[in-house]
Amino acid sequence: MDVSGKRQNSGSGRMGELATLPVFLDLKGRPVLVAGESDGAAWKAELLACCGAEVHLFARLDHASEVIRAFAARADVIHHDCGWEAAYFKHFALAVGDCP
Repeated sequence: MDVSGKRQNSGSGRMGELATLPVFLDLKGRPVLVAGESDGAAWKAELLACCGAEVHLFARLDHASEVIRAFAARADVIHHDCGWEAAYFKHFALAVGDCP
């Protein structure tokens, strides 16, 4: 689709619609930003940690779910008890969010 919402791909190409975007990144030892206070943010952060990424979790714990609080307490997570800012992006290999 283009920005107007009209489909650009006529379907005659090799690729059809995808439910998800399969992306493969080597994140071992690389800093990644995860923003959000939900269980979904915790799931994404845990997935990135399993890939060997250096996870920086930006979550205000006073708004956070119990799952994200437990994840923020892990020794392999760098927790920032604040929201994220666009300026932070230049410091990370990847930014992922689960923001309402």
